[in-house]
Amino acid sequence: MNRSLLISLASVAILLSIFSHSTAECVPACVEGQGICTEVPGATNSTFFCSCTTLWEGPTCNIHWNEDTRWMKVVTAYQIFTVVVFAAIMFWCLFECFVHFVLSKGQGWKKWSIVSYSVILTGCGAFIRVLSFSIDPHSIRGILPLPAYQILYSLPIIAWISAGFGICIFWMELNISLHRVEFVKSLRPFLITILIACWVFLIPTSVWISVKNDFASLLVYNLGIIIFLGIFLAITTIFGVKLVKQLKHSKFGSSKVFLKRIMIYMVGISIILVLVAITQVLFVFFANYSKYPYVIFHWILRTEELGGVTMFLILFTRRIPKKSSASNSHQSSPSIANSNDRKLERSGDITLTKEEEDRDVEMGDSTRINSES
Repeated sequence: MNRSLLISLASVAILLSIFSHSTAECVPACVEGQGICTEVPGATNSTFFCSCTTLWEGPTCNIHWNEDTRWMKVVTAYQIFTVVVFAAIMFWCLFECFVHFVLSKGQGWKKWSIVSYSVILTGCGAFIRVLSFSIDPHSIRGILPLPAYQILYSLPIIAWISAGFGICIFWMELNISLHRVEFVKSLRPFLITILIACWVFLIPTSVWISVKNDFASLLVYNLGIIIFLGIFLAITTIFGVKLVKQLKHSKFGSSKVFLKRIMIYMVGISIILVLVAITQVLFVFFANYSKYPYVIFHWILRTEELGGVTMFLILFTRRIPKKSSASNSHQSSPSIANSNDRKLERSGDITLTKEEEDRDVEMGDSTRINSES
């Protein structure tokens, strides 16, 4: 009996030692939901510390980043910058919609295109960015719950990526209209599938981050963004090069203006997307849990977003229509424009400045005089 008692006591002692070791790893314990007890890598003895989640610091992760007044000044500057620049983008998109749908006397709705869809999505993304940052950027001030903010943060990114694929679809349709290529036409279902997949994949992963906000969710979300941006860049390059080949020999304003915008867009968007991919990777591994790198990297990302949506709007910006310009254009276009110029003009998404239209008129007059002589 004494032997059985000794065995029982030894078992209890072992269990108590295991239990005490597991609960005493971090002393004092980390604040629940704000830190995870983590073993120091490479330590000879078992040494533990509290690994804090985003927005928290301190030995037990009990200090919020917003308690640092100096850091909050940087956050305020970042907040003002983001609100101002994306408010400007929002009003630019409103102007484009006003020109296209109101000043065209109802004709804009008849010319509804995938480009209009992209411009409206760009404006909606800018509006959500302004709204969320006006209230509480990254839930730093504690006004917005982090899950709600995370979804509001992700929606503009998803909208802008979707808008970019919308532009790819427009370029594909324009390539088909300029020179009917079966290979290009066969890509239409693929592009539409990618456009839908962008929303289907990124919205659930955004919800995952809002609930978990751990390394795995951040990694999957950012990898998804990088993959979609890579597909977008490849398609943009393929169709952009085809359009450049079609339009580079044109002598008329509409084609030359669009060609110039294509070149600016392709170079600009390529540089921006590469920078975004690099910034996203660096952010996941080095900046998500340290307050100053956190703000700096997010500031860089906002600047890159601004550059991307600006490229969208520069590519398809419209001017206020003028009756005199329109009449001159209609008089000259039928006699001087080649088939590609007319198809480009019928797309309804490219307009010329007054000087460019006058130059086209002069070219038309000289062409007519030469033909008569």
